[in-house]
Amino acid sequence: YSFVLSSASAGEDLTNDTVWFEVTTMGFLSDKDRPIALKQIMVEGENNAVAGKHYIAFDDPSYMSKCYVPANQNKTMLPIVLLRDPSLKEENVVLKFAFTENDYFKPGYTGLTERSITITDQLSKPSNWSTSYFGTYGPVKHQLMIEWTQKAWDENYIDELLNGDKGYISYLSRWFREKLAEENSKRQSQ
Repeated sequence: YSFVLSSASAGEDLTNDTVWFEVTTMGFLSDKDRPIALKQIMVEGENNAVAGKHYIAFDDPSYMSKCYVPANQNKTMLPIVLLRDPSLKEENVVLKFAFTENDYFKPGYTGLTERSITITDQLSKPSNWSTSYFGTYGPVKHQLMIEWTQKAWDENYIDELLNGDKGYISYLSRWFREKLAEENSKRQSQ
């Protein structure tokens, strides 16, 4: 998740944002709302997110009131509220979290109970960046692509392109090469 990409549409004053994860439970339904409990997992060798600085803590009462499976349902969208700390302009942090046991739920199948978010306030290479279409990744190139097209060029947008009209993505690939050649020529002359 990048605040830079999100603030392009929401404005520079964006101080927090929510990432949603779908949660599906197993077992019997209940006629009452059932709270979900989460915990952070520290990742060795990574710059781990800090509760209250990079995200709303999972035990914060305002967060806990939004973290539940509604009555008579086995599915919900779980909010993870990210905070735009100034340190994110210089570094990326990782928030890995998992379900933890409470009075209503036990963690499910191994591998299906953990999620991870990399949080930044910089441009970073989308995981689905296609070098065959877009060439070598660089943050300056990424910024120019955003400026030239007024599109986010995040994972969602790139997925849309890669799963869409191959002729259009080939056209964009050529168009970017031409625009980058013009831009590089202009910068070299300066």
